Amino acid sequence: MKQIVNFILVLGLLTISACQNNDYYKKIGLDKHSHKDYNGAIVEFTRAIKNNPKDMLAYYYRGLAKHELKQYQGAINDYTKVLEIRPDYEDALYCRGASKNELHDYKGAIADFNRVLRINTISVETYAYRGYSRDFLGDTAGALDDYNAAIRINPKFESAYANRGELRNRMHDDKGAIDDYNEAIKINPNCAIYYNNRGISKNQLGDYVSAIADYDKALQVDQQFATGYYNRGLAKINIDKQVDACVDFNKSRQLGNEDAVEMINYYCK
Repeated sequence: MKQIVNFILVLGLLTISACQNNDYYKKIGLDKHSHKDYNGAIVEFTRAIKNNPKDMLAYYYRGLAKHELKQYQGAINDYTKVLEIRPDYEDALYCRGASKNELHDYKGAIADFNRVLRINTISVETYAYRGYSRDFLGDTAGALDDYNAAIRINPKFESAYANRGELRNRMHDDKGAIDDYNEAIKINPNCAIYYNNRGISKNQLGDYVSAIADYDKALQVDQQFATGYYNRGLAKINIDKQVDACVDFNKSRQLGNEDAVEMINYYCK
């Protein structure tokens, strides 16, 4: 009997030691992740998994690191292991959906986002991401519903305004798009894309001067924004400022925008 008790005690000590080792590996892995050493983080999380193949968080953290390295299928595999251990783990479902989205598996992503929303009906990020996936599948109405839901839950959620504005622009609802970009800019006035996209909607409404003002703001935020120069050039053509437009088209081309070549050949020879 004494031998059995001693064995159980030894086994218990080994189990405690294994847990401590796993906590150590995860702590080091998270530290490396925070310093963007994602490969190093993966090494540590893999050690934790080898030590304890049922360590749910080690798989989850490794999935996050793989996603950062654009190893999306590997990330999906890790999130799936998490969900085998705990099927209702919301963060793993959300992250797996995000990785599927990156691989253009929009239906698979939506399936994961649906599961998240059954667990958490007010997950703003999930509504916004599902809207993004629905948009790619051509479900414009569904995407709009999701962006609306995200904004109802959190009226300060800038990406929902930005995505809805871009969608409204494609739906030729330029006034609605401008309203959305106005809100996004209030929340984050340092995003060149928001000014650029608002300028596009203004340009499509024939408000060329105001569009140019938005492209000016975009380029104040990001002087290397090739698309901003290109779009400002198009707006200047509409108000008969061809010389100034050509300056913008050439700058856009210098920054790598090949679409500017056609405009240069047509207007600037």
